[in-house]
Amino acid sequence: MIFEKGDRILFAGDSVTDMGSNQPIGELNGLGNTTYVNMMHCFSTSSYPELELRLSNAGHSGATTRSYLARFDEDVLDPAPKGYKPNWVSICLGINDVWSQFASPILPDRHVLPDEYEANLEEMIRRIHENLDVK
Repeated sequence: MIFEKGDRILFAGDSVTDMGSNQPIGELNGLGNTTYVNMMHCFSTSSYPELELRLSNAGHSGATTRSYLARFDEDVLDPAPKGYKPNWVSICLGINDVWSQFASPILPDRHVLPDEYEANLEEMIRRIHENLDVK
């Protein structure tokens, strides 16, 4: 197992992650009943209860990598002083980046094209490594 006792895992993402979690960060009963984050919580607590992992859901429905990057510090980095400092960060974004091109084809300023998508994810990863003691 790669996790250590008491590790905090923060899940950043769009509606696939959010699915009714408590905002801005859901924990325990606020993970969202049908989310993969909740499934991970159920699996980890039933299979590895001794690890006492803390999972946090910081998903936002409708988020693109562009919009999530704009709130990244608030959702992922700023919670650290409040006790949410994650040891691990999972990022699940991209559906709305692709969808924006089909949902609003005449509004190209809303489109997140592949080059921007990649740059946004790289920026998030850079910020994580510069600001958090992640594993």
